Amino acid sequence: MRYLVDADRPTPERQPRALPAATTVRLSLAQIGLILVLLAAGASRFANLGRIPLAPAEAQAALHAWQPWQAGVSAPLQPASPAYATLTTLLMAVVGDSDATARLIPALFGLALVFLPWLLRQRIGVWGALTASLALAISPLGTSAARTADGAALALFAAMLLVLSRLRFLEKAERPWFYALWVALGLGLVSAPLFYSALIGIMLAWVAQATLGPALVETTPYPERAVIRQGALITVGIVLALGTFFFWNPAGLGSVGNILGQWLGQFDFRTNLLNWATPILVLARYEPIPFFFGLTAVIWALWRGQPLPSFLAYWLVGALVTALLQPGNLANGLLLTLPGSLLCGAFVNHLLQQTGEWWDAHTGRLKWALAFFLLVIMAAGIASLARHMQIIRITPDDFYNLWIAVTLLSFAVAIVSYLWVWDKVIVRQGVAMGLLIFLVVFSWGSSWWLNQTAANDTRTGWVTQASDDELPLLIRTIEEFSEQRKQARYDLHIFSAVDTPVLRWYLRRFPQLEVGASVPASAVYDAILTANEPEQTFGADYVGSDFGLLRPDTPQTFDAVSAARGLLFREFSAPVNETRVILWLRADLVR
Repeated sequence: MRYLVDADRPTPERQPRALPAATTVRLSLAQIGLILVLLAAGASRFANLGRIPLAPAEAQAALHAWQPWQAGVSAPLQPASPAYATLTTLLMAVVGDSDATARLIPALFGLALVFLPWLLRQRIGVWGALTASLALAISPLGTSAARTADGAALALFAAMLLVLSRLRFLEKAERPWFYALWVALGLGLVSAPLFYSALIGIMLAWVAQATLGPALVETTPYPERAVIRQGALITVGIVLALGTFFFWNPAGLGSVGNILGQWLGQFDFRTNLLNWATPILVLARYEPIPFFFGLTAVIWALWRGQPLPSFLAYWLVGALVTALLQPGNLANGLLLTLPGSLLCGAFVNHLLQQTGEWWDAHTGRLKWALAFFLLVIMAAGIASLARHMQIIRITPDDFYNLWIAVTLLSFAVAIVSYLWVWDKVIVRQGVAMGLLIFLVVFSWGSSWWLNQTAANDTRTGWVTQASDDELPLLIRTIEEFSEQRKQARYDLHIFSAVDTPVLRWYLRRFPQLEVGASVPASAVYDAILTANEPEQTFGADYVGSDFGLLRPDTPQTFDAVSAARGLLFREFSAPVNETRVILWLRADLVR
């Protein structure tokens, strides 16, 4: 069959294919704020992560994570935190072993914890979620947990994820959130004893919510039995995988039971008032946002009777009850930061919910002016109080600067009271913004100081046992001596009469390291480490030099003057306790 084609017919022009429209990503002001908060949290958690030497408990945890890749290690591993040990072991296999690597997993979970309140932005408001994330980002104690090589940061993340998953499931009835709840439970059970304390506080909150109300949702969704079985299998799988290092170390299941045993051993009702109050005093000193705003928000939440704020208030009270049942356990102070931050976020969102008025030509200026006025008054008052604390050490009867601080406080109260009669909304929002900015600046400074400068200072009230600042110098001296005399950095034959996880960690690369209770009298070693006792007898001539090794707990005194001086100037009257060792180097190698 032939086809005729009309040559005179114009051929249609090929139309060019339309290009897809360019995608424009627009971020809201709150999203930009969240990114800035996460950047601040990352800076505080990852900056100088390996500068402070590992504490004894950290060194022991790091050794448990390092040993699986070493030849000749046949003893079953019983880490204090199986989840931390498993994840850090995998990380060390990829990036190597170091102090920073030992602390990297907690830092990552600490950063993820800061993001979690954003998942509740539909319930506590966008600015409430941002405020909660900011409180967690600058939290001195939370940052310290994220920079410590143990499972505390993992336990806090698991506790927060457990609560948020439950709340989102009640709201959406979506299966992924139900599974996330079981994932959080499995992670928490193999993280640290702190998770069991968090679990008790959460359960008390659920019981109070069900008993006292108000209900979080009108109709509680219940998943099918098959879904519940799948969730339980997820928890069991996570516990087995992280507890046994993916079944490579079956004996690790014993460490999962040890976590529960350690938690039960923390209950002690035969104690004094100081041990009862210590976690609360530490929280008031280092966490002013969840402490002061949180206590006010508890009254606000229970008075208004809103569902989610009421649950957060019950959670904060439940965490406080748990902390009181385990007196002297400073780690329980971390539990109060979780509901405290969320409750502060809900409270601040309530105070600042009319955000448009902040940019109004008249009322907006008044609110910002009041906030700025309070910031100036608080700064001047603290400067006067700080000056007073310095002067009374020389002239105890000079109260001039103290009267200035009292006068400034009285003036601020008078101005706020006058404006309250005129417009309560402006005063409420202006005062809240001023206090929040002040506490954010104060908490950020306290967090940076506590975690960058005083992370191994046992006088802070938070650090109980640490390694001395001279420890890196000791290890560097041994390595340089080995490199100069043996032409290899780790070739010395070392005997240590001081058995501590810190020395085992920092001398782990020396294959000829021996550890014992006392130095054999006839043996000759290239280097010997002993306690700080100059009178020693060896089988050869040695020259020695002492170094700081550990810092045991420093007894605390809670008098008002010392507490105020430590809070304002970071000054402490008590000296730092030290445990020192002597490094002996063989004399013929030194020459």
